[in-house]
Amino acid sequence: LVVGTGGDADMDALLLARARADALHWNYRANATPLLLEDVEFLQQREHHQGRNLILYGNQASNTAWPVVVPESCPLQALPGQMTLGGQTWARDDLAALCIYPRADDDQALVGLIADSGARGARLGDALRLFVSGVGYPDFVVWGPEVLLEGDGAVLAAGFFDWAWRLP
Repeated sequence: LVVGTGGDADMDALLLARARADALHWNYRANATPLLLEDVEFLQQREHHQGRNLILYGNQASNTAWPVVVPESCPLQALPGQMTLGGQTWARDDLAALCIYPRADDDQALVGLIADSGARGARLGDALRLFVSGVGYPDFVVWGPEVLLEGDGAVLAAGFFDWAWRLP
């Protein structure tokens, strides 16, 4: 679990709290002990994490590991105030996203993105329960706070990549 530290103090604390909560759930549900690292620490020790899947918390500005482990070809791009998936861009600071994609720096591992377009989007992601039995998410999903009232019909985008990790 790689937590972003490139944001302001409030955003960094928010990302760390989410990662800690996920680690605790994973420990309780699966008797697992996931390694939780700040992005700077991960980058310093990157060679020790080859062949391992990662989960990144934050966006391209708040997580300094993003440009190293997320390929430029990844169709999901998350910045403060903006989320892009393929050719679709949403200029909002309240979006959350999940995505799985091959790591740029390791051809044997994947990176999971728990991404946001701002603090409101990061908090919105707290509603997800990732480490529970029977959970199923698509390869990518983008949503805003409207899902809290409207449900799945308010999801902005969701789906599965093809065999070559391209959008359908």
